[in-house]
Amino acid sequence: MKIKKILVPTDFSRYADNALAAALEIAETFDSEVFLVHVIRDGSGFNTLERLDDAMREKVREAVRESTDAALGNQIKKFSLPEKTGASIRTRVARGIPYNEILEFQKEIDPDVLVISTHGRSGFEEFLFGSTAEKIVRRATCSVLVVKD
Repeated sequence: MKIKKILVPTDFSRYADNALAAALEIAETFDSEVFLVHVIRDGSGFNTLERLDDAMREKVREAVRESTDAALGNQIKKFSLPEKTGASIRTRVARGIPYNEILEFQKEIDPDVLVISTHGRSGFEEFLFGSTAEKIVRRATCSVLVVKD
């Protein structure tokens, strides 16, 4: 089995670092391309943007994009790929419902494997909403590697 593309969702947590580390190990072995994606959750402060004028709203959105790009860069800097490998990392930032956006991006790039971490909610909140990882595992059309902490 040749693994050419690996999709890794991130929320910048230590759990997501573990998933990225696992993905990079695979990428080094197969000279794969890693797609690191972060989704800015709809409703995470953007409702108040509607009260701003168009120019100010765009400035805020641009600042959020820049901050997210910087966070992606900082996460990548924690790891190093050997220069002799053909592996590479590309990033993507999306806005919406995380599991929906991740699955849409998965359809777009058609990865061989999706590497995701588990963490976060527990108890009643998990029961009501389910986890992003669980929704992705159930709905992904590619193989999924779940990295537990």
